[in-house]
This record gives sequence, structure tokens and C-alpha cells, in this order.
Amino acid sequence: MQSLKDGPAFNQTTNIKDSSGNLVKVPGGFKVSSDSANNVADGVVIEDSNGSQYVWIPVYSASDLNKNMSYPVKGNAYGVEASSGSYDVSDWNRTGWSFITAEYIANIGGFYVGRYETGNSGGKLVVKKDLAPHIPASMNKALERAAEVYSSDYARTNLITSGTWDRVMSFVNGKTSAAGTRYNVSSNITRTDRMNNIKLGAWANDIVCNISGLGGCLMEYSTECCWSSKTKGEYTILRGGFESIWTTSGYSTTPALRGIKPNYTDGRTGNQGRVGYRVVLFVK
Repeated sequence: MQSLKDGPAFNQTTNIKDSSGNLVKVPGGFKVSSDSANNVADGVVIEDSNGSQYVWIPVYSASDLNKNMSYPVKGNAYGVEASSGSYDVSDWNRTGWSFITAEYIANIGGFYVGRYETGNSGGKLVVKKDLAPHIPASMNKALERAAEVYSSDYARTNLITSGTWDRVMSFVNGKTSAAGTRYNVSSNITRTDRMNNIKLGAWANDIVCNISGLGGCLMEYSTECCWSSKTKGEYTILRGGFESIWTTSGYSTTPALRGIKPNYTDGRTGNQGRVGYRVVLFVK
């Protein structure tokens, strides 16, 4: 792995192995990043020609991508039943590749997750450090824009699904953050600096396995929704980040959180406030 770092991009999808012999599938057009870990457990990073970076998440069986509802919906106070009625929207796969299923992902050995939330660089959607997060107008808009981040014959992006988010949670749980702290996805991560002028990848306590901002940046759209029999409405479910994003000083947040708030209850098409999104990258 060390010898591949910052080398030329692969011309076609190529299987490589980490320092422990674990498989990593690198799509054509990507290279191993210079700051990638040498093994899967610590976060193998690849990047495209725009410098967008993604981290390999191993998948061993299709069941690895099942939703983990031990991370319940936090919304009972607003008339939404915890965990019941939670589902992914039917159009979750915007890649145009109908063969992308949990079974397919398990068969090739994994998928990639954006190292950072999606950012905007000169009008171009990228996954890079030190940018302000891109904030779409709605969940439906996040679905559309996520599919635009990267598309080729070898790999394509999609808005992160509930099952892939939960797989990332199980992958990083218990690992050591860049700040040397144990990362527990079900416990609060406390951040004490101000939230103004958020920059992606700027906070070491929320970098784990080379993935940044799962709990310490904006809340993020996923493809998951839920239905409330009390309000007779559809709610978008937001993952990670921080619920009270308008705060200007210290707060705590839980990365595995499935969160909704009153100002986030406009359904898929309504404006959701200051919410970001993260992509996954599927490999052919």
C-alpha cells in the first residue's frame, strides 16, 4: 500500500491489498491518496482528479447494510414514533446503475464513503478539506446533487443511505480519533469551539478512520424518511452532526443519531435549514 500512495491513477478498476492482506477495490480514474492509511481498519483513502477523497468501507455480507434501529429516531416529542415506519425513499439509487444492491456491494467487498461532507469549490461539488459544506434546498435536491458529484464507467456517487450510514457507524465505533480519543458512535461527542464559518475536516476529535465530521459538523441528509401516523406526514431523517446547529458555542452530539426537529418536518421537498449531505461511491 505504501508504494501506491500518491502514484498515478489506475486506468481501470483494480484490486489491491492493504498491509494486512485485506482487499480494496480502487475504481479506474482514482489513485491512493498520499495521506491514506496503510490498512483498511485505519482508513484507506482514494481520490479523483479533482482531489475529492473517499474512504473504503468493507462489507462482508448483504446483512452488513441493514439498518441498525438500535440507533432510533429521536422525534417522539414532535409526534413521530421512534423507529417505527422508518424507510429509505424508493428512488435512493440515482447512479443509473440498477445492479447496485446490498448483495452486489457485499460481493465486490465494500463501498466508499465521502471523507468529508460535500463541499462547493467554484461551483463544483467536491469532497475536500477546508471548504464550507454545500447546503442543498431540500432532501430531494440532495438526492439530485449527490449523484452529480462523480460519475464514470467505473464509479458513481449517491446520497448516503440509512444502511450505509449504519455500516460506517459499525466500522468506526471504538476506534481512536485523530485527537487520540475513543470514538463511540452512541455517546455524545463534545465540541467547544464556535460553529460560525464551518470548514470541513477542521476538528480532530471528529476524525476517525480518516473520515471527518460524522458527529461534529452539520447534520446530514440520508435517503431515510419516516411516516407519522399522528401528524399524517412524512419526515426526513437527519444523521450525525448536531441537532441545534444554530448554536454559537459548545454542544454535544451523537454520530449515530437519527434526528428530526420541528423546523425539519417539511418532508422531502421542503427547506430543511442548515443541513449538509455526504455521498457514497459505488464501484463497478
